[in-house]
Amino acid sequence: MTANIALALAIIIVLFPLALFGVLGLAGVVLVHEIAELIVIANGVRAARRPALARSMSSTVAPEPALTAA
Repeated sequence: MTANIALALAIIIVLFPLALFGVLGLAGVVLVHEIAELIVIANGVRAARRPALARSMSSTVAPEPALTAA
């Protein structure tokens, strides 16, 4: 989750001066921002699904037999 916030803030920090000094027009900045937000959302969905997949995979593994004293 922290990576998503950092990515979103970094994009805004980069885009703000580009829009302010006219390097990118308003439409270009909005387009780049919206694409970046879709990437952040997709990354969040991927991260949210990952623990569920790990739990389902661990339940399919057979437990190791217990060690017995000889």
